[in-house]
Amino acid sequence: MLLDWGCGLGDLLEYLRFQGFTGTYIGADINKEFIAEARKKHADDPRASFIVSGSLQDAARLQYDYCLLSGVFNIVAEDTGAELKNTVQTLFKGARRGVAFNALSTHAKEKKPDLAYFDPFALGEWCAREITPYVALRHDYRGENFTVYLYKDRGVDF
Repeated sequence: MLLDWGCGLGDLLEYLRFQGFTGTYIGADINKEFIAEARKKHADDPRASFIVSGSLQDAARLQYDYCLLSGVFNIVAEDTGAELKNTVQTLFKGARRGVAFNALSTHAKEKKPDLAYFDPFALGEWCAREITPYVALRHDYRGENFTVYLYKDRGVDF
């Protein structure tokens, strides 16, 4: 089972299905309109469900193997860095196998003032120190972001 935290319109589900993912998918987002649209868009998928939530307490009640977070931490807020760390730690505790999240890199060539940027290497090091020693970092694909993969055990395929 996969939890897509901050799923928006559920676009990741289309990609996952195209890639052959046949498992159960739960999309969660704080935006009611996005969830309503995602439910319509994926109404014919019996292994997909969507919930309105931004509460980590809701996530704690869910059962999931993996949690994915994409774009959740891109907007500058008062405590974006603290929110990222708290969210990732909490969702990792609830995952049976792992968590993956992305963020915008401080190594981006151009930065916009309304977006939040993180040092991928400092964040990866923090994850290894505070969450799990089983960390993988990808900073080698196009775009201005990076992805951190956190695993419960070594040798887990994400």
